[in-house]
Formats: sequence, C-alpha cells, structure tokens
Amino acid sequence: MIESNNQKTALIISTLSSFTTPFMVSALNVALPTLGKEFSLDAIALSWVATSYLLAAAVFLIPFGRIGDIHGRKKIFIYGIAVYSFFSLLIVFANSGNILIRQRRTRV
Repeated sequence: MIESNNQKTALIISTLSSFTTPFMVSALNVALPTLGKEFSLDAIALSWVATSYLLAAAVFLIPFGRIGDIHGRKKIFIYGIAVYSFFSLLIVFANSGNILIRQRRTRV
C-alpha cells in the first residue's frame, strides 16, 4: 500500500513537472506581443526571448542529467525544480528586454 502511494506520487510529480516547460514556452509565446509593447522590443529581440528560454532548457538538460546520475536523481530534481521556480518568479521583476534575454551589448 505504501509503495503504491509512492508510485502514484512519483507519477503525479513527474507528470506535472514535464508539463511545466511546454506550458511556460506556450505562455511565453502568447505573451510575446505584450512583451514587445512593454519593453519596446523589435521582432529580432522578441525571437531572442523565446530562443534564450529554449536554449537554456536544452543546454542544461544533459549535464544535469549526468549530475543526477552521480549525486542522486531525486536530490537534483528537487534542486532543479526549486531553481526553475525561483527564476520563473524572479523574471517578474525584469525591467528591460535585455534582462529577459540576458544579452550583453558590446560597444565597438
């Protein structure tokens, strides 16, 4: 009975967490016109907002999968969800498009 509850809990948590990335990407795509107006971003900068989000997710996937194999998947999963949630909440305080993208412009 306890093992069955643990399996159900693991299934619910993994289902909800695998839902978050596609949901956030869809929400970001819906919000792009508003972001463009709010931060006066052109089409290229708006495409970088969406691309940087997907790029960050792709870049960290394999290295943290390996770190999870070494240090324990549950522990790394919990840390990952916590960091993801923290930065998702922190993005509310972005006051420019560059902060959304984390693009540093260099002067020539």
